[in-house]
Amino acid sequence: MCRCCLSLCGTLDKTIALLCPAQDLESYLKSRSPVTFLSELRSSLQVSTEPGMRYNMPLMNALVLYVGTQAISHIHSKNQSPSMSTIAHSSHMDIFQNLAVDLDTEGGFVRHELADQ
Repeated sequence: MCRCCLSLCGTLDKTIALLCPAQDLESYLKSRSPVTFLSELRSSLQVSTEPGMRYNMPLMNALVLYVGTQAISHIHSKNQSPSMSTIAHSSHMDIFQNLAVDLDTEGGFVRHELADQ
């Protein structure tokens, strides 16, 4: 892996560690537990009630990038290629779908981020 990729991975890991609790993300990706992870995700990303400042955007961006890269790694580990059929019914897609549905208008820009992944 190139130095740039290693640096990005380290930065993502540090940013994702801010997600409360970060170990729940890893657990959810592996086993879809704890079952409360998705319902608590939005509040973990919120940092304020002030309009325009409601979400921790660096954390949200890191989450989307991290989950996307983990999804691709998971698919490749099964000797498959990323496609709709290999990602559709996965814990990774659960997280993306939850973000797309659960976020309010201010957090809705993530829908565009998800579409770009």
